[in-house]
Amino acid sequence: MTNLRNWLGQKSPEEIEHFLGEIPRLWLEGGKVNNLSRLLSNYEFIEAKLNHPEFGIKALIEDYELIYNIDLSHPDYSEQTITSLKLIQGALRLSTHILSQDPTQLAGQLSGRLLDFDTPDIQRLLQQIPQTETTCLRSLTATLNPPTGPLLSTLSGHGDSVNSIAVTPDDTMVISGSSDHTVKVWDVNTGAEIRTLTGHTSPVNAVAVTPDGTRVISGASDNTVRVWNLATGKEILRFNGHSLPVVALAATPDGKKVVSASIAKLNSIKVWDLETGQEELILKGHRDIVRTVVITSDNRIISGSDNGTIKVWSLETGDVLFNFINNYEADKRSLHS
Repeated sequence: MTNLRNWLGQKSPEEIEHFLGEIPRLWLEGGKVNNLSRLLSNYEFIEAKLNHPEFGIKALIEDYELIYNIDLSHPDYSEQTITSLKLIQGALRLSTHILSQDPTQLAGQLSGRLLDFDTPDIQRLLQQIPQTETTCLRSLTATLNPPTGPLLSTLSGHGDSVNSIAVTPDDTMVISGSSDHTVKVWDVNTGAEIRTLTGHTSPVNAVAVTPDGTRVISGASDNTVRVWNLATGKEILRFNGHSLPVVALAATPDGKKVVSASIAKLNSIKVWDLETGQEELILKGHRDIVRTVVITSDNRIISGSDNGTIKVWSLETGDVLFNFINNYEADKRSLHS
């Protein structure tokens, strides 16, 4: 399979797409475990799938998920080979933010992350790199973060600072809000960008996800709160009631309401109905900028402000239930329920 590039060069576009897209799965289903393992540790396959316009880094990384479905009793099952394939997948995941922008960095990324691993599959993969025709810079030592370290992936794509992050309830996607005016959706497993939500005209300061995982909520310095369909990236609601930048958001456990806070010193917390799009309540009581809000499982709102106070509110009535007051001035930047 070391001449895979030449073999693919003799195939039609349809045959190439079928091979790169379907053969790994078909080999697994057909019990061709050894073929699948050698394919996933073949540099020319990795290079071809990475560069194919229908696939790319996300689809490539997902191929390695197939190894978790291999029958442990299969005669060709090898724990050492599986470990090597996991390391290759980890190296690709760590390199996603580089390879999604510049696939020509593949050789340098793999060698820089895998050179210290002496398993036969990895060494065979690395030995295939000089046989390629593409001229590239390649590490002679393992100078990059290895796939065995604490770093799993780097999500890169925003053009300015990232101000807020949320994770979907199923832990498969990350939502980020940035000063570049955008909200991005990322694949946790591959590190690839799934889509960008555009519409805000100022920095996005806060993001949240509804408990059912279907909607993203964002608050920005354009004074708006926007609700997006996570699957399509389309804006489905917009709340315009704030007069100053929105800096904090929280959705209720039933996903029917969202609470937002702006930097107004008075009356800055609002409760919105996600079904009707109407403003329901204004919570009055803070005397300084509210920086953070959370909602408890029994529907109480908790907010923290710049003057060191934390307030607990009734979601139904908007009344203050408790006050926690510090005897010093201190920002309350984050609360966690």
